[in-house]
Amino acid sequence: MKRLVKVVWFGYDSDPTGMSARNRTRFDHPEFEYRDLSFPAIRMSSGKYAKDPGEIWEVWGDAKLKSYLTQQGL
Repeated sequence: MKRLVKVVWFGYDSDPTGMSARNRTRFDHPEFEYRDLSFPAIRMSSGKYAKDPGEIWEVWGDAKLKSYLTQQGL
């Protein structure tokens, strides 16, 4: 990856497992610049809030998620 990219974007959940994965990757690979995607609170049809990017995609679909990611700088 070092030959191909300089910036790595994280789209992990904001739960302890996601935070651990971010921290471990940053520690193990300090040669990259890292950026975190932020995701808004999206209410699903069940009334619960989306807990991860996959559930946001289920609510928004491809076009809206693509537009949001583009606005984030991705």
